Amino acid sequence: MLNTAEFLRQVLGLKDSALLAEAETVCRIKTVRKDEYLIEQGQLQEEVFLLVDGICRGFFVNERGQDITDCLVTRCGMPLMASGDLSIPAPIAIQALTNSQVFCMPTAELSQLIDKYPALLALYCRFVQVSAEYHRQMKVLVYQYSALQRYRWFLQEYPGILDRVSHRHIASFLNMTPVTLSRLVNRPEEENGGPEEFHLYGEA
Repeated sequence: MLNTAEFLRQVLGLKDSALLAEAETVCRIKTVRKDEYLIEQGQLQEEVFLLVDGICRGFFVNERGQDITDCLVTRCGMPLMASGDLSIPAPIAIQALTNSQVFCMPTAELSQLIDKYPALLALYCRFVQVSAEYHRQMKVLVYQYSALQRYRWFLQEYPGILDRVSHRHIASFLNMTPVTLSRLVNRPEEENGGPEEFHLYGEA
């Protein structure tokens, strides 16, 4: 597993020695167990989290009490943020779906370092932009594509994940019922369109 210094340099690409020295004093990498919450819906975000290893999801509970998976995060270095605005209560919860490692930085210290180091501000803005683009693409996927196309996109974008997390969470993420997902999973591959690359509208 990466240590804090390696994560800051190798994954986040930070090079300023003064920034690195300060960040290393307040950041840490911790292990979270499967089903553990990093952030609960409605809670103030006291820490900012980035994924080191594992699988996490963002989700919310709607007015009918239904658990809706909003995002799945599997790539090292990706943010596990409930909102880009750290001053408001979290609109979604963040939960580990497997035993995972996460990089943590207290929100108060992050705000101070952002004011002091432009490179960290640029990195934070990039994370917010990536998150916004991800959710834009998810809206396109949900409203413009069939259940089969959404399933094919998932297999392409999240290889090896299908058998590692609950199909209930995956079905919710893809805006389909567990029954529909089960039918797609159990169909022969040739009936699902084969393994050819799948692009959303607007992608290169």
